[in-house]
Amino acid sequence: MEGGSVSSLGLKARVSRDRTALKESDSTHSSFATVPPLTSSFSSTWRQRLYFTTANFLLLVLISTLPLTKASGLFSIDARSPPPPVNVTDRPPASYPELPVGEQALPPIRVGASDRVCALCTSGVVYAHAGAEGGAVAAADARLPRDVTTLVCRDVSPAGEAVLASVEECVARLHHVGLLRAAATREEAVNASCVRVTVPSIVGHMSGGSSACPAFLAEMRPVHAGHARVQVRFPRMPSWPLPGGRALPYVGTAAVRDTDVDRDVAPPVAVELTSDGSAIVLRFGPDATSTVPGAFELRCATYFLSVFVGCFGRQHNQLQEILHGLAFARASNRTYVLPTFVPESYAPFVRYDASKLYGFNAIRREGRYCFVTNDEVKPIFAQLQALGAVLDLRRFDYNGNADAPLSRRRPTQRRSSFWWKLPPVRSGVREYNLDGWLADTRTFSPPVLSVADHRPTSVLFCESVGELTVADVFGSHTEARLYSRWDRMQIYAARMLELLGGDHVSDAAGGEAVQVRMGVISGEMAFFFHPQLEEATWLFGLLRPSAHVSAEADRVYSDNAEALAWPTEGAAAGGAERLVLRDTLRPENFKGVVGIHVRRREGTCRREAMDLGYTNFALRPGTYALDRTDPSWAGRHSTVTSIELDCSWTVGSVAELYRQYAQWLWTNVSDASGRKCVPTSYVAYDDQSGPMAEKLERALQMLSADAVARPRNGTVTRYPDRYVASYDRRIDTSFRALYNAAQRTAVAQVRASRRSPDYDRALREALVGILYEPGLQEMQAMSFDYIMLTNMAVFRGNIISSVATNVMLRRWGRGLANHGVLAGYQETFYKGVF
Repeated sequence: MEGGSVSSLGLKARVSRDRTALKESDSTHSSFATVPPLTSSFSSTWRQRLYFTTANFLLLVLISTLPLTKASGLFSIDARSPPPPVNVTDRPPASYPELPVGEQALPPIRVGASDRVCALCTSGVVYAHAGAEGGAVAAADARLPRDVTTLVCRDVSPAGEAVLASVEECVARLHHVGLLRAAATREEAVNASCVRVTVPSIVGHMSGGSSACPAFLAEMRPVHAGHARVQVRFPRMPSWPLPGGRALPYVGTAAVRDTDVDRDVAPPVAVELTSDGSAIVLRFGPDATSTVPGAFELRCATYFLSVFVGCFGRQHNQLQEILHGLAFARASNRTYVLPTFVPESYAPFVRYDASKLYGFNAIRREGRYCFVTNDEVKPIFAQLQALGAVLDLRRFDYNGNADAPLSRRRPTQRRSSFWWKLPPVRSGVREYNLDGWLADTRTFSPPVLSVADHRPTSVLFCESVGELTVADVFGSHTEARLYSRWDRMQIYAARMLELLGGDHVSDAAGGEAVQVRMGVISGEMAFFFHPQLEEATWLFGLLRPSAHVSAEADRVYSDNAEALAWPTEGAAAGGAERLVLRDTLRPENFKGVVGIHVRRREGTCRREAMDLGYTNFALRPGTYALDRTDPSWAGRHSTVTSIELDCSWTVGSVAELYRQYAQWLWTNVSDASGRKCVPTSYVAYDDQSGPMAEKLERALQMLSADAVARPRNGTVTRYPDRYVASYDRRIDTSFRALYNAAQRTAVAQVRASRRSPDYDRALREALVGILYEPGLQEMQAMSFDYIMLTNMAVFRGNIISSVATNVMLRRWGRGLANHGVLAGYQETFYKGVF
């Protein structure tokens, strides 16, 4: 924009105003840009007529695209007065998201006298009402929850029995789907399949909320006809945890203070093998920035586990796979070898060292998790081999499917899809160069493109035993189908722990088989291998930004803090009067910022939400459903509809989200100096969502009225030039388009004949040369967005997005709330399988 633009996060700043004159004229106004006023006095020239006609048209088009009305109060006619609050009874159109109405507004409870309802209250108390049953309806004593004890086994209730007919069945169902782990529940193991559960419960008719049960976190009701027996609804929480609510075991597992700098700690000063080969020793030096500041040693097993990341999902699916694998490595007493990231599943030969995207050192220093990088472990592999250890390997690939192959003769297509290029069988065995899975592509020249790439310097692992099949665990398809997908994964995980866990000391005389040195889990299996929610939030909470992201955060913050009115205390002047700030990634710097993640619009949200077997697989298809609503329910939307609506955000619905949370920030949050700041936002989005940040900024700047509420009591002392920030160093196209173009270029570059056995290698080497840098740039941009969103005062995303899920997990681990979240859904999603 002409006339003194301000450096921005991918945005052009508007023309700056005379701030002094503005404040003198009205100290309560914030500095919004305006379109030229449309007056009744027009020039006779055609240029002026065209100008005003166009301006009128653009303004009308803009307003018509926003779901913002006078009733919603987003744009007030009188800029001096705050917009009216949103009426709780006002509902957005069906095409727009189900918006929260304020931080303290809980979803209402509505239970009819004849309704059968089973619910978990936000207080952690169970509520159950079995209906009239042909007799008088007993009123619930909501003031005095009583303990209910019941035996919970894998099968909740036999087919044909009445559904939700007792409080005991209600407790069993809530436990079965993972909703009682964070409640005030006592458990006692009875056998391998059953536990005795005791939980405080309210039984009887309760028409509305109470102090003991303010709102439902999740509720179940019978389905009288259809494809399932029980309908589950997860109301949207204005925030979770609720202000002043109960302590949750998965929140604050890696708690931080507002002043804590979000950065990684130093790596170990040494990673060594003991002389007898019995342990790996990680030696940590002093580090004043760590919560564990003193020097210490961490002793780890010389048996290993890793995940082949690359053929299932994008970056945030891969991040889940990596951290799930790390949790299972701890459970099995194995040292984890940190996998690499890949840009897309169709390019698994382009690999990035995980440290280029995230900082993992705090996980092993402060979480005491045993893991090593590929560079750290390669010398140890060679030393173990020199000591006479057998370097053998076993792969594991199971996603909970009852109809998975029973034998080890896996279809070639599945092997290719989930393991990329496997080595050929020679003399009855496969030999693996693990650099093809675990090393950054740029580590070697020419690059190692697959585990079949054997080199004189390679340390090779032989596959000594085949994959663990369904037949090894269940015996038959018929037996496997008796269990839900979650149960199958849990049973399979238990068998893996028997094969891989313990102290790894073999006892051939006692019949115990010698354990393999290395276990490798497929990415798809690791995705479904959920740890408990507490451990997930701990791991994500301990995850830190990479050195690159930390440096980028300081650059971006320094360049844009003044335009966004973010705190600049402690800044030093740089060249050309540029501010230079360090250690900017602290929650206190973003107390007035609303973080929003817009999900990539793939048109698949409803299908994903409906397919419980592949999304929230703790909810057994055929037993539970999420797609029904009932007129007697308090909620307007089913869970599936709520998820689907979050996938269809427009600039108008995002603006409404921003406005509502900005109003809340006015009331609840000030910056570190206590001054009232106009709230701003940080918007992240995937490459197919369009430039949502730019659209939102234009919408707020074009309309000549306050877009957020002004505090009723207090003075605005800080005025931003802009209201929206986003990252400015993303690639300007999708990676798919980049890959397609690189494919054409690489084909033209390769000189070998297509019939040559070297053609595929030459083509992939050319693709690596073209794709590595732009792919890394885009993946680091996604890492930047992720870390930024986890530090904002408010976060709003889509529950089914892996990005938003990972943001929520990290925020909960760090002790920060999430907003507009289906918290009950997330608790069932992370019902751990081990």
